[in-house]
Amino acid sequence: MVSKRYRYADECNDDRGPDLRPEEFCFDGQGPEGLPKWFRFHCPRESRECQVPINGQRLPNGATWKFDGCVDTPTLTPSINCNGAGGCGWHGWVRRGEVTDA
Repeated sequence: MVSKRYRYADECNDDRGPDLRPEEFCFDGQGPEGLPKWFRFHCPRESRECQVPINGQRLPNGATWKFDGCVDTPTLTPSINCNGAGGCGWHGWVRRGEVTDA
């Protein structure tokens, strides 16, 4: 099982564009209560960005993740399983700022 500490990239919405550097994450969008809608992170498997909906935002299939509110060392539940159409195949957890393979 591989586990890597990720770091918060507060410039998620700047002119750098959508590309996060390896081992970076950020939060994107703003819901009606001022909470972020998306958790974005650099994919631990491929050189691309992944994102999951948080704080009540949902995918078309209804999937959502619970975010513990800690911006520097976030935990999301349940695990993230990117095996759907167009997914990278990664399955793992984001716990206390660490991204860990299942």
